[in-house]
Amino acid sequence: MLSETLNAVPLTTGRFPSNLYSLSSFVACVILMPINFVECIRRYYNKDFNNPLGETIKKNAEFFDLFIDFKSFVDFFLLQDLVIEDYSAIKLFLQNDLTFTKDPRPQLVADWFVFYKNQMEFLENRNNRIAKIRLDDENYIK
Repeated sequence: MLSETLNAVPLTTGRFPSNLYSLSSFVACVILMPINFVECIRRYYNKDFNNPLGETIKKNAEFFDLFIDFKSFVDFFLLQDLVIEDYSAIKLFLQNDLTFTKDPRPQLVADWFVFYKNQMEFLENRNNRIAKIRLDDENYIK
């Protein structure tokens, strides 16, 4: 569910690089754990390409450079609830590392419940942010 929400968001610009969707590393990052996708994007803006999508994102720099920096990317796609307040790190749904060396999915049933709760909380917060923009003319993205 979350991956469908995050996958749909960039398509609204009409400029999301189509070749990203054909790559298995992209599918693994986004479908299995969308937080990893956002972390790869964060690293791109920090000039750190040592991640599963680093080279692919670099090849699509024209798209990502439209946003100038990570904060602009996050703000444009209303992903503020996935990052800490100063945008310097990703909020994890589970306490796992972002080294991309381990399977990031929940391994225990209890972890799945934590993951699901945090995922639903993110979606609710994001939906509230979208509703606020729709209802409050002063908050339209210009």
